[in-house]
Amino acid sequence: MHLPAFFPLMRKASRIRPAEREALNLYLSKIQIPDDTVVSPDLFKNKNSPLFLEIGFGKGEFLYKMAVQHPDINFVGIEIFITGVAKLIRKMCNYDNSNPPQPENIKILIKDARLALKENFLDNSIQKVFILFPDPWPKKRHHKRRLINSEFAQLLRRRLVKDGSVLIATDHEGYLEVIREVMKETGFKEEISSEPLVLETRYAKKALERGGQIYQFLFRK
Repeated sequence: MHLPAFFPLMRKASRIRPAEREALNLYLSKIQIPDDTVVSPDLFKNKNSPLFLEIGFGKGEFLYKMAVQHPDINFVGIEIFITGVAKLIRKMCNYDNSNPPQPENIKILIKDARLALKENFLDNSIQKVFILFPDPWPKKRHHKRRLINSEFAQLLRRRLVKDGSVLIATDHEGYLEVIREVMKETGFKEEISSEPLVLETRYAKKALERGGQIYQFLFRK
């Protein structure tokens, strides 16, 4: 199992169930992109398909459904917490560890998204990026921890192909305004999005249950 050096420090790693740990041992190496590997179409069965990326895929519900619905697209999911990776692999194995993971158009990176974009992707290589419900870090003293800032937006823009896009969803209105301002200043064009699978994610359902509103925007290079 090709786990990164910081695996023992990953949050909630002790909560992995025996079946999930077994799935990691059996199949992680088949879908994981090694830490020092540059992502390219050669990593996938279909080497001519465009590349989509989800940053922070959580338990992988959205990533899995998108990959199933779009077999002609290659998907890379970035996640730092091994618990979410384990749950995604179990889903891909149909919760039966005797079945190899499907679909075959999913690969994962267990890494901080900032480092992954810097070290594992080339300029003009990604068609679309999904960032769904990034942590808003609502307290002012924690704003510096937010994922989406000017430096990160500039890096995203370089990695996208011409006319590539970033779909961002949040239920935090204050963070939304910051995101829109940062992306606009970086040169992205803003469009309203209505990807239905966003509303099926765990965070979206929780937000809607408490009466919140989901904001989706597509930022195009």
